[in-house]
Order: sequence, then structure tokens, then C-alpha cells
Amino acid sequence: MYKNMFAIRSLFTLALILLVLGGNIYAQQPSDPTSARISQYDTLKYRNGFTYIGELLNKRYHGFGLLLNEKGDTVYVGHYTNGMRNGRGKYFFRNGNIYDGDWKMNNMSGIGKMKFHNGDVYEGQWVHDQRSGKGIYLYQNGDKYEGDFVESKKHGYGIFTQKDQVYEGYWENGLQQGEGKLVRKTNEFTETYRGMFDKGKFHGQGHWILQKDSVRTEYIGNWEVGERVGPGKYILQERVFEGNWKINEVTGKGTCTCPEGIYEGEIRLGFFHGKGMMNYRNGEKYEGEWVRGKRQGTGTHWYADGSIYSGAWYMDLPHGQGVLIREEGDTLSGGFQNGEFIKVEMENQRE
Repeated sequence: MYKNMFAIRSLFTLALILLVLGGNIYAQQPSDPTSARISQYDTLKYRNGFTYIGELLNKRYHGFGLLLNEKGDTVYVGHYTNGMRNGRGKYFFRNGNIYDGDWKMNNMSGIGKMKFHNGDVYEGQWVHDQRSGKGIYLYQNGDKYEGDFVESKKHGYGIFTQKDQVYEGYWENGLQQGEGKLVRKTNEFTETYRGMFDKGKFHGQGHWILQKDSVRTEYIGNWEVGERVGPGKYILQERVFEGNWKINEVTGKGTCTCPEGIYEGEIRLGFFHGKGMMNYRNGEKYEGEWVRGKRQGTGTHWYADGSIYSGAWYMDLPHGQGVLIREEGDTLSGGFQNGEFIKVEMENQRE
């Protein structure tokens, strides 16, 4: 009689504990119906202070049970098989982490949810105590990752949403790797990149757009470790630069389609610099030397009225020694200063 009363009291105690823990998923507590040697809800006390309340098979945890530590706090509540956590269960780690989900041979394996002591939460697939497969990771600061995991790292395809940016694409060992899209927004600008990544950096072919107020800037081309390097096209408002890039600046021979015309020649740090030719939209043409976007050095300019100037230039104006052949056929040769003739020798070429 007393033995039956104790069994009833133990069963009531376990049910009350489960109710307090809010373990609705454990409302059904199956036992092993194939074995008559299961004694439901036995209580085992250990020298280290731990207590087990639950089902046993051959003196091993088997079925549904509750494990308490020396302070009476819950360590594990859930299902066992031959002494090992197996099936559905909830585990309370000493560091404050709480796992609620599937187990296999004492390992977190299957579908489960982990609440970390720092406020982070992961819910998804597990393999051998590692986040592996598809899942959602919520950071305590509001960031969110949804996608593939391998050995607890972002790996595969996933979307990472942060306060001011969203990345959608492929990952490897926790870093953006392969093809992806990154959109970054602030109060001042919106930045978008579509293309290839390597170890979290823009690397390979990519299309970058920066929108700041009404000003739109684009780059389409090659990247290396987050910088524009190699062949690429740069679009700024109505200007289109095409050429080779070095550390985010177009350098070497290239072209620029501009409102004033089309330039072909040497470019340095984003400026027409060196030898080049500009075909202006009004029909004029300049071929010669440039310095930081200005005609400077020696060059020849063909004007729309038929005149031709060949000589020295400074800051986009004839400056120094030069020769002007006017439409009428007259030749003016001498010195120029800031575009004005200061010393002129005139020779009439007409017969």
C-alpha cells in the first residue's frame, strides 16, 4: 500500500514539475510497452547530489525522465534510450544556454531551438551538437540570419539582415563567398553591390551603385579584395569612364563618354592625364597632352569654324608658343597668354 502511495506521489511530483517548466511538448509521456521491466517514475539519487526521476530499463534511463542537479535545478527533461538522451528533450547548460529539441545518442541532432545566455536564439537543424542544415539565428541586437549552416557557421546560401544592411547570397565558413547581393542604407546614401565575394570582400566581377541624394554613381567591372582593380566601367552622372583600374582609380589608357564629347587616351586617378584625344559634340577636336582633366602641354585643336591651333596649352587655354591657322587661311604665329595673342606675326597665305 505504502509502495503504491509513493509511486502515485512520485508521478504527481513529476507532473507538477513538468507543468511548472511549461513543457507542453512533453504532455504525452510514452514508455516502452514492449518491456515489462520498466518501472515508471523511479527516483535515483547520486553522491554528487544529482537526482533522476523517470523511467528505467535495466537500471538505465529509458523512456521519459527528469534530471536535477545538486541544487534541485533542472538539467534535462525529456526522453532517454539505454541511458542516453534520445528523442525529444530540453537541456539546461551551466552557462545559461537552454536547448529544446531533438537528441540522438546524447548529441543535439535533428530539429531544435537554442536560447543562448547572451540573448541570441537559434532554431533549426542540428548535427552532432553543431548547427548544421537550415536554420534561423536571431542576434540579441536585432540582426538576423536565415539560411544554411555547417558546423555552426554560415555556410551555403543565406540572408543576413542587419540594422543598416542586408546580404543575400552564398557563404563559406562564416564569410560571404561566391555570388551575392549587398544593400547598405544610411540616412545619407544607399549602396548596392551585386557580384562575386571572396572572404567577405568584393572580389571578381561586380556591379556597384551608390545613390546619394540625386547623384548616382556606378561601377561595373573587376574587384580585388574590396577595391576596383582591373578592367571596368565607371558611371558618374553623365560621364562614363572605361579602362583599367588600380586601387579604386582608373589609370592607363581608357575612354570617357562625357557631355562635351568622347575622350580616348591616357587617364590617371580619374582625370584625363597624359596623351589623349577629345572629339567634342560640337564638331571640334583636340589631340595632345592633358594634365588633371585640362588641356595642358602641347596639342592641336580643330575648331568648329575651321580654324586650327597647334602649340602650347595651359589650363585649357592656348598659352606659350603656338600657331593659329584661321578659316580665311591666315596664319598667326607667336606667343599666347591665357588664350590671348600677345606677340603675333601675321602671314597671309591667300594668293
